Amino acid sequence: EPKTKTKCICKQINLHRNTMNEINILKKLKNSNSGYFPKYMYHTKIDKSTVSIYYEYIPGKDLFQTFFQDFSMIPKFEKVIDLAKNMLYCVIELQKYNLMHIDIKLENFIFDMHNNKLYLIDFEGCQKIPPGNRIGDMGTFLTTKNYVPPEIWFKIGHKNTDIWNIGICLWLLLTRQYPFYTSSVRSTILLYKNSTHFKKYDQFTKKMEYDIIKKCKVVYKFPTNEHSNQLLKIKNYNKLLEMFAQIFTLEPNDRITAKQLLKMISNMLI
Repeated sequence: EPKTKTKCICKQINLHRNTMNEINILKKLKNSNSGYFPKYMYHTKIDKSTVSIYYEYIPGKDLFQTFFQDFSMIPKFEKVIDLAKNMLYCVIELQKYNLMHIDIKLENFIFDMHNNKLYLIDFEGCQKIPPGNRIGDMGTFLTTKNYVPPEIWFKIGHKNTDIWNIGICLWLLLTRQYPFYTSSVRSTILLYKNSTHFKKYDQFTKKMEYDIIKKCKVVYKFPTNEHSNQLLKIKNYNKLLEMFAQIFTLEPNDRITAKQLLKMISNMLI
């Protein structure tokens, strides 16, 4: 860090609306004593289009680097359960600030292996949770292919939206495969976005909405025989299948909550 000469993390990004959103979120989370988030220090503008955000140093690598770049580092079942609990602690703490992350993925968790500590990072797309248990319109959003929950295609969010992403992370750690491939849903949306009608009205048409729902029902079907086969050799197969069935629901209102999932996961090792 230029001022104190201490080790830190510097994130250098293009300056846009979501950049300021991340900075404001990090300032809020600085009050959290949980230790699940990077500690914001300050930010500086490098030029008209670039900003540097400084955080306190976090040792370790992201979960994708840790377990997917080195194939000897395949986590055991007990380790995945431990990581799942830590992921949920991050989400529960974030919910205390009435926030949902929207882009939870393995690359957005830094794992300090020596202290067995997990940190959630990258808050550019973070949104306020809609009041009550209702689904709310989020406006713009940032998310990642194959992690996308069904409701995000309609730019709507829910307090259980992040639970879907946690489910994808766990599935990847257990099977080393994605449970869903979302390119066909995305291509359906792009087809409409490129149409003259969509450009003219700049909104989802009823037909587009119908087509996306129809596509989601196919893409996000769970469990299929393939899903069952992927889990079959893993410890606690039946409990895992039941857990994922409660995570991967099309309707976020029907999805298991963070606290319910934490309780379910904690009981798996008993």
